[in-house]
Amino acid sequence: MKIKIMESGKKFIICTPKELRKMKASDYKKGDIIRCGKYLIHIEYGEYDRPSLCSWIETVDFEQISCTPGSSRGFTPYYIDDFKGR
Repeated sequence: MKIKIMESGKKFIICTPKELRKMKASDYKKGDIIRCGKYLIHIEYGEYDRPSLCSWIETVDFEQISCTPGSSRGFTPYYIDDFKGR
């Protein structure tokens, strides 16, 4: 896993799917970005204390991924949904 600090003070983390399976989204702050393979996970909390409801996913080609499995706009892999829920 590689961690870079952006000018804004937010973290940009690069990890593998295997590493992501051991991580928790709640360990990160609003605005942090995790790159896992071809996915970018943007951590957002909104008015909640867990990032699972407001965080969003896009591909490295900037195509936003739907949070609904099997949707026509792609789907979020289960290991990413599990990460967001922890």
